Amino acid sequence: MSFGLAVESERRNLFRYALHLCGRDRDEAEDLVQDTMLLALRAEHQFKAGTNLSGWLATIMRNKRFDRTRMRRANRIVGDPEGLHTAHMPGNDDPAAALEARDALAHLADLPTTHSRAMVMMGEGMSLHDVAAKEGVPEGTIKSRVHRGRTMLAELLGR
Repeated sequence: MSFGLAVESERRNLFRYALHLCGRDRDEAEDLVQDTMLLALRAEHQFKAGTNLSGWLATIMRNKRFDRTRMRRANRIVGDPEGLHTAHMPGNDDPAAALEARDALAHLADLPTTHSRAMVMMGEGMSLHDVAAKEGVPEGTIKSRVHRGRTMLAELLGR
């Protein structure tokens, strides 16, 4: 049996494990199975013939799930808990929030370029990993820039 067929034959077991990892969210579980199978096929050269394929796939899946969880947490931490960017999103009819968002955006120019650039990219929905790669710095540096930028912005807005 080819490696691809062996991986495919584990789909049902992977899905059950994915449901467990994803808290019964079927869509998330299916995405996780697909990602796991894709990663496994790309890493076929790392699998040692004669070892436990199910265990190897489960490890890939668990690590992928942890990576996704970490990424979501990182985006929440450096995201927009004060609502500076969400206040001007379509569908928000609060004029005070719109004015506050306008003022915040106007003050972005007063921040160091590295800070405002990181804040804008994160506000546009880029992941922490992608922003760090684009800027050529570690993810921790981006977290720090966004945090310091938000702190400076809050001071400029009189918070």
